[in-house]
Amino acid sequence: MNKKMKFTAALLSLMYLAMVSEGCSSTQSPVQTKAFSLTNVKSILVDYDGESVTVKESDSDNIVVVEYMDKIQKTYFAKIDLSGNVLTISEGARPIGNGVHASLEIYVPDTYKDSMSLHTTDGWILSDAALALSSFQADTTNGTIEISNLMADQIDLKSTGGKLTAKDITGQICTVDTTNADTYLDSITGRIGYESKGGDLTAFGCIGYGDFLVTGDGSLDITFAEVTGNISACTKNGTITLGLPDNLEFVFSAATKNGKMQTSFAELLSVTDKTAGGTIGGNADVKIGLETKNGDINVTK
Repeated sequence: MNKKMKFTAALLSLMYLAMVSEGCSSTQSPVQTKAFSLTNVKSILVDYDGESVTVKESDSDNIVVVEYMDKIQKTYFAKIDLSGNVLTISEGARPIGNGVHASLEIYVPDTYKDSMSLHTTDGWILSDAALALSSFQADTTNGTIEISNLMADQIDLKSTGGKLTAKDITGQICTVDTTNADTYLDSITGRIGYESKGGDLTAFGCIGYGDFLVTGDGSLDITFAEVTGNISACTKNGTITLGLPDNLEFVFSAATKNGKMQTSFAELLSVTDKTAGGTIGGNADVKIGLETKNGDINVTK
């Protein structure tokens, strides 16, 4: 074989390998893009099962949906429909074990003020768009939720077993419901309602008030930068650690059945082996109640 034939054969081999490699690649490319006028959308509903959903700020007056996929087959594409001012996005028809990798990006203008609901089974839900909505809901089974820079009248976050993180969010009511998920809250403003069967909660820089309940194995570690209402916290088999502003005045009560209790203001309380109570300050219009069955209670100002 002469040099020219050898070169040609080598080139063909390289082209073949490149084609095979490209066919096996998991690199995702845009497979569909749809835009919707803001005036036509009053609600966004997303059910994307095992894939990832990312919310970003739009630089136009349209809501834009972009789907990425590593296999181009129209039956796999998400169904994106607008009906009666409701934008619905759901995962396409894919056989089990198809090996398809996909993700969804939703670009939302900051002038959108209505509702948004996002669901995945195992995928990520990500949003750092600076939005002010009437309501926001995100829930996952075993995926991950990361939300930041959000304002809404009603915020609902739910996870069965996946990690949940929220930062710099403000809501009149913020509810967090988990089964065995660990939750991290940073700079949350509003009334917080937290309930878990077995996850741990770590919360810093909270502004507001709320109710915190763990019905199984899980601990509460909460620090308030500012308190504007009553606080209750209860665990079955976990520690309660609560940090309060130094200038806060409040009525305090705490009880533990099989744990220890420690506060930075014990000299102001009536204390027994398992209970403590008293009034801190001369203008105490806030109540703080803590209770645990098999855990310690630690409170500091």
